[in-house]
Amino acid sequence: MWSGKPVGTDIFETLREKANLPQWDNFKKKEYAIFSRSGFTKAVIEEAKSDRSLILVSGDKRIV
Repeated sequence: MWSGKPVGTDIFETLREKANLPQWDNFKKKEYAIFSRSGFTKAVIEEAKSDRSLILVSGDKRIV
């Protein structure tokens, strides 16, 4: 999904919900990477700081 707005926690929640579908049950450890051209909201950056399974990348830089 492409948007001109910064990515927020709603995108992470949707990704996490999809990761809990039955076909992904075999994976014990799940990590999430979200890429954004428009950056991230403060809320999702704070979420990534506390949840080490979430990686945020904007352009060629890892944000968290």
